[in-house]
Amino acid sequence: MTLIIATGFLLLLLLLIVLKVDLNSTDPLNQKLIIGIFLLMFSMYFNKDIINGQSPSKKILNHQIIDNKTGRPATPIQCVTRNLTLFIWPIEIIATIINPTRRLGDFISNTKVTNYTGSKSEVNFGQIFISILIGLTIMTGGFLVTIFLQINFIEYFK
Repeated sequence: MTLIIATGFLLLLLLLIVLKVDLNSTDPLNQKLIIGIFLLMFSMYFNKDIINGQSPSKKILNHQIIDNKTGRPATPIQCVTRNLTLFIWPIEIIATIINPTRRLGDFISNTKVTNYTGSKSEVNFGQIFISILIGLTIMTGGFLVTIFLQINFIEYFK
């Protein structure tokens, strides 16, 4: 998880340096570029497990997310659904203390994390595409709601 976030921030910094983006600029193009990179980075975070139920760190630790009913690797959509609960991480921590074998996201998406047995499953690129769209849609929607609330808050106190 930390590896994904660190990689995203490094990519963000690299893009900002290469494109010579001024963070203090009021240029709409610079602002849109920063927002786009930010949304893409967090979408990557929600989609970190979509290939064979393994994120890079799960590959290193030899873990895999599987469907709780079938025992097969979780679908990309199940993985995105599982990661959406990270917005409410304090509740996730409490749920993990109560049941250390599964997170709240695991219960919602009907998955669990197990040791990787080495069985290969075919990659469904259609579901991967849908999962990426779900992640981007949620991040964009959250961003737009935040902007709307800020505008209304500023106008309220004028």
